[in-house]
Amino acid sequence: MKRYTTDAVGFIRYLVDELGSEADRLYALAEQSEIVIELPAIAAAETLYRVQKGHPAKGVELPGAPDDIVAGLRSFLPVSVVETTVDDLQYVAGSRGTFSLHDAMIVASYRTRETEAVITTDTDIDEQGVPVVWN
Repeated sequence: MKRYTTDAVGFIRYLVDELGSEADRLYALAEQSEIVIELPAIAAAETLYRVQKGHPAKGVELPGAPDDIVAGLRSFLPVSVVETTVDDLQYVAGSRGTFSLHDAMIVASYRTRETEAVITTDTDIDEQGVPVVWN
């Protein structure tokens, strides 16, 4: 089964139904259990932080409370939270400022877990040769 990595923006935009067309197609496939979308733990934590602080996504208020997001991750949201590994940290250590810390951890998860691409709007990730999916 194909697997994709999503960053916090990709996941948050899913929550407010503001995805690009290709990202939307992938989330629809994940909802049908035809693919797996992996949400690195750092992106899950950023999502909780943004919900808690009331930071909007594309001008849309994020739904619910952090506890609601955690409950959804446990039961019905079409993503699988993946933990940070020592291999991920090795990649981050070697990235030497190529990415922000957050982006380096997303790319590390993509590389070490060998997913197909990263679901994101982040051009910094795309510009470093990592395949991204959005429109």
